Amino acid sequence: MCSVKQALLYAEDLESFHDKAGLSTLKQDILSSNEENICGKVTRTLAEGSIEVYPIKDYGAVEIGYSKFHNNQESNAKSQAVQFIVVWKNERGNWKISKVISLH
Repeated sequence: MCSVKQALLYAEDLESFHDKAGLSTLKQDILSSNEENICGKVTRTLAEGSIEVYPIKDYGAVEIGYSKFHNNQESNAKSQAVQFIVVWKNERGNWKISKVISLH
């Protein structure tokens, strides 16, 4: 169910770059992967003070930060901060995620 909310945020031409999984360019595949591996299984928290946002002229913005994924099924599992980069596209006043780069 969490992928329903994500679907509203993702641009149709979404590209996801993952340092371990590689490149994904099909929005539905990315949503399915998130539903299978992330939704309800982990909780994501942002590292306090890590978010940086920079405008991109005539396009949108880039967001850079660190977050932790906490395993909901293994309460003692260790979590370390990992970097992410998100490129936001402003589509006629609607902000959509067009690119995601996940670095673990």
